[in-house]
Amino acid sequence: MRATDDYLLEFLESKRDLFIIPVYQRNYDWKIKNCQKLFDDVVNLKLKNLDSYFVGSIVTYPNNSKSRDSRLAEKLIIDGQQRITTLFLILLALRDQIEENHLDQYKDILTAVESIILNIQDKKLKLKSVKSDDEALQNIIKKESSDKFNLSNILINYTFFKNAINESKLTPSEILDSLYKLQIVNITLEKDKDNPQLIFESLNSTGVDLSAADLIRNFLLMELSGSEQEDFYFKYWQKIEDLTQFRVQDLIRHYLTLKTKKIPKKNDKSLYESFKAFFILEDISKENFLKELLKFSNYYSSIVFANHSNKQIAEILRQFKKIEVSVSYPYLLSLWNKLDNDEVKIEQVIESLKVIESFIIRRIICEVPTSALNKIFMNLPYEIAHPKLKEVSYEERLKYCLCRKKSSQRFPEDKEFYESFISKNVYKMKPKNKIYIIEAIENHDNKERVDIENLLLEKQISIEHIMPQKLNSKWKKELGNNYIKIHEDYLHKIGNLTLTAFNSAMGNKSFDEKKNKGFMDSRFKLNKSLAKSKKWTEREIISRGELLSDIALKRWKYHNSSKTVIQELENETFYELSNSDDFSGKKVEKIEFFGNEFTITGGHWRTMYQVVCEELYNLAPQIFTSLLNDANFGTGYRKFISTTITELSRPVEVGKNLWLEGNLSAASICKWIAYILSIYDLDESELQIYLKEKGKEKNQISINF
Repeated sequence: MRATDDYLLEFLESKRDLFIIPVYQRNYDWKIKNCQKLFDDVVNLKLKNLDSYFVGSIVTYPNNSKSRDSRLAEKLIIDGQQRITTLFLILLALRDQIEENHLDQYKDILTAVESIILNIQDKKLKLKSVKSDDEALQNIIKKESSDKFNLSNILINYTFFKNAINESKLTPSEILDSLYKLQIVNITLEKDKDNPQLIFESLNSTGVDLSAADLIRNFLLMELSGSEQEDFYFKYWQKIEDLTQFRVQDLIRHYLTLKTKKIPKKNDKSLYESFKAFFILEDISKENFLKELLKFSNYYSSIVFANHSNKQIAEILRQFKKIEVSVSYPYLLSLWNKLDNDEVKIEQVIESLKVIESFIIRRIICEVPTSALNKIFMNLPYEIAHPKLKEVSYEERLKYCLCRKKSSQRFPEDKEFYESFISKNVYKMKPKNKIYIIEAIENHDNKERVDIENLLLEKQISIEHIMPQKLNSKWKKELGNNYIKIHEDYLHKIGNLTLTAFNSAMGNKSFDEKKNKGFMDSRFKLNKSLAKSKKWTEREIISRGELLSDIALKRWKYHNSSKTVIQELENETFYELSNSDDFSGKKVEKIEFFGNEFTITGGHWRTMYQVVCEELYNLAPQIFTSLLNDANFGTGYRKFISTTITELSRPVEVGKNLWLEGNLSAASICKWIAYILSIYDLDESELQIYLKEKGKEKNQISINF
């Protein structure tokens, strides 16, 4: 690596250099405000009589590929492409202002500008940018007009600089003189000696606004030869961007969640580091990874944009889009992969989607906390793949795995869902969820689907309170003496909501008026029972709520496994850690940890603790020994880990000269296992515990802390 102080224009003046922005670099994205600041700085160099102005570093690397022109030395721009492109735009704008305004007195400036930006031999631009930017630059060079580039930052900023130069108090000579004062650090990497990827990461670790997708693309393409870069970019990466509609990092986050059983953080740096760790661990070639990602981008496109070739799947996915289901994408990607590999059939995918839809909607209605969903859908593909379920059909495995979940992970059963649906303040739900619920109820068993969402958006219809939000004297009389409580209790419930084309003036009209002028002739199924009602009181609201809740039970079924799964598993009981007090008096028969089975001699929890911790110590001793200095591991008055047995009341050895306190309750042991797993950044579901109880079948506990 060679680093020297240089001036930007002198750096660009070389007659034999062709500056290439590699295909993996992002498009030119400077905005007007960035250009305004740079131009102001250029003007101030003259007005304040400054000697220089530092604009950062430029990093280049010799192109590994065969040169486009043997007379030229091709330099790949590793860092600084935004500034170099901007300087070319200023110089092009300066050139064109001189020519268009016939400023003959500045012909020498015109010649100087062209010597900087054009190659002497063929008069072509010295800058070769990424495809779309390069086309826009060529459009400017050739002075052609095309609407195609109206939204290009290249054309927008070029136009800005033309106007700025025209309005400036500086002459073309003074502008060029100021540009010559822009100073850089010129960093030239040496072929076969320097690692451009590591240098790029170092340069971009201090605040340059690159997305995780930018960083990952650069990681995959940067060290390839120029020809391989172009080949891989157009063969894979560009297609991935197109299929995901530039949501590449969203795809990668869900992909990594599926593959690693860890949920990467959403911020760009964390996601990039998670990707790198996965890529290195997998030891996969860059091309093979790009092939895999392209395959998953097809799945992603089908799921997110509801463009599956099967009409029924596409329709279910379109309904999915109306509620927030992105949390399920890791699972859906695995399902699509199984379909692609002929491991499941179309009918099984359709049934599985219906199960997932019911699972999500029932939880929304029953207000089950959403915090557990990430881990549920992260672990679901692996739970379904449990060896003991291999003889069971895919959709039955899915139902079994979801229906056996408890507490915050539960699939609400019919009684809970029915009661919650009746009592839910549906009108106060998130708008998308509210519309989704009402549209689904309206269209249940309809031969022709009514696009309720679109009709609402176009304001052709509205979601109407039958008993109005403000009660007049007629309504108070109809509701009876208890009208205040009835209004408070039932106003926003599903039993009091419908769809109408009424205008707002009808809102407070009596029930008879609403019925005769709307409900009687309504095409909506939601209004059929209303047309038959003679009055609208608490009894009618409750009755209609029950009617619609019956429809909801059919629309979002509780998909319990309809087959005897495996007798051994069917008899197992699932516990959460919150049930850990129930462990007292129970013994451990065996555990499954990282897919390996361990018999627990004597059934002691202490022995299980030792086995788990020995495995973790062997996995990464340095992480485990860090617990020696962890103030959170243990209590203020009692040591839980030591390098000597004398400090512990009942030591259990887990590694060389390393012991844990074994005199702990079952609940405490589970708590500390969970803590250690979190230090390792491992999911608690990796551990399954089988209990041995007197007179009962063995029970499985999947610890979720």
